[in-house]
Amino acid sequence: MNEIYQDTVEVELTSDSEVEALLAVMEEPSCYLDVAGNGNWVEAMGSEIQSINKNKTWELVKLPAGQKPIGLKWVYKLKKYRRGNCEVQS
Repeated sequence: MNEIYQDTVEVELTSDSEVEALLAVMEEPSCYLDVAGNGNWVEAMGSEIQSINKNKTWELVKLPAGQKPIGLKWVYKLKKYRRGNCEVQS
C-alpha cells in the first residue's frame, strides 16, 4: 500500500456535496472479472471466506436426489463512512 500512496496527494473536501460527488464517480464492481486483478477486492473476498469458515456459516454437503442447488454470487459494495472515506467490502 505504501507504494500506492507515495505518489498521491491528499485532497481536502470542503463540503458534503463534494464528498457525495466524489463517491458518485467511484463505481462498484458488478462481477468477479471486474475485481480479479485488484488486490484490495481480492483481500476483502479472502477475509469474507475466512469469516464464513470461522463462523461455520455453511458447509458443503452432498445434494439429495431430485433437489436443485441454490445460486450464489458475490455482491461488491463500497463501504461509505460518515466522513466520506471509502473501504472495499465484498
